Amino acid sequence: MTEKHGLTTWPEVPFQWPEGRRYRLDSFNHPMHSGFAAVFHESIGGIRPDPTQPGFQRILLRPTFLPGLQWAKAEHESPQGLISSHWKREAGRVVWDVSIPAGSSAIVELPLYDKSKIKSNGEPVTQNRFELASGQWTIHVE
Repeated sequence: MTEKHGLTTWPEVPFQWPEGRRYRLDSFNHPMHSGFAAVFHESIGGIRPDPTQPGFQRILLRPTFLPGLQWAKAEHESPQGLISSHWKREAGRVVWDVSIPAGSSAIVELPLYDKSKIKSNGEPVTQNRFELASGQWTIHVE
């Protein structure tokens, strides 16, 4: 239906329109898959903006390592550059690769995990909420 009528968003009420008639009295402000993007980027991938520092100057990273998933990859092109969050299950732990662009920092939040089982670039962390500077990071969660 959307291709046939040249639509780029999903109409409020889907129905069959006669050929040549495109507009009715319904809303056309329903972007396709926008809810899916939020789930995958913000929840599973964990990439969230910090409301106190807009424009992704500081990023909140709080992924959901769902038990049924073996891996996830999420990326966001911010004003500072590409933010990436790629995690996978490997040998009984989660290996999470994170990329923070120059000009940004990140707060990692892993409240469901014991801080003694978290390492950042091979070093133990002291809390399950910690900061990362720009760069490439590998975080292991047992």
